Amino acid sequence: MAVRAAGDAGEVTGPAPGVLNMRPVIEGVAYRSSAPFGWDATRVLRFLAEHGIDAVVDLRSPTESALVPWLLDHGGRAGLPELVSAPLDPTEGRPSGTRPLETPSDLADLYLWWTRERPDAVVRAVTPIADGRTTLLHCAAGKDRTGVLSAVVHLAAGTPREEIVRDYAHTTVELPSVLLALRDVYLRSHPEEARRAFAAPNPPVILTAPAAAMEAFLERFLQRHGSAEAYLRAAGMAGASVERLAERLRAGARQ
Repeated sequence: MAVRAAGDAGEVTGPAPGVLNMRPVIEGVAYRSSAPFGWDATRVLRFLAEHGIDAVVDLRSPTESALVPWLLDHGGRAGLPELVSAPLDPTEGRPSGTRPLETPSDLADLYLWWTRERPDAVVRAVTPIADGRTTLLHCAAGKDRTGVLSAVVHLAAGTPREEIVRDYAHTTVELPSVLLALRDVYLRSHPEEARRAFAAPNPPVILTAPAAAMEAFLERFLQRHGSAEAYLRAAGMAGASVERLAERLRAGARQ
């Protein structure tokens, strides 16, 4: 799947603005999505209100967030959703990362590395859920970092592994519009790298959502930690908070 430059034959006519690749992780409790491409503050507030979102967890680096911000200026205003910064990827979200990524197994190893390197970010990301707030988890595409956090949430909710994999792989359906939006952002932030990655006849694995990557990540994560709850406790989340998180997620999953 190549993402074509403006004017190339066969191009989808520009990225659709807005929050892309959105769906529930646990309905009414946690959602996942891309960044809010091209939306102004009014549309952002309407979207968050429509979904009853109380907390937005941004898994991107501050540099990435500045490129596509949420435009929520609290300015002392009460009632606005909380913005939680929880950068998960130490590589600043560059398309290529810091290591060779050629296979779904490589992608799974990258995901596992994030959970090892940034356990504090994972705890920050799930804390609003444990505190009872309806939470949106997102990164740039809503695929990799968001996929990792969604998997942790799903595991804590008791979601069967095959459903977690299916949720992750669903991004494949959304990729054409997501990649067009991402291409525009990365051309501004990492132009040379973006031209190589997004013009390739076959996209690098980091720009795909193979089910095998999530299958391998889940296998390795659970072998290493045993459960999402055990991981969160080892990451420093208080036991009572872990219990509240699991109870809320499982209650939501039953509804």
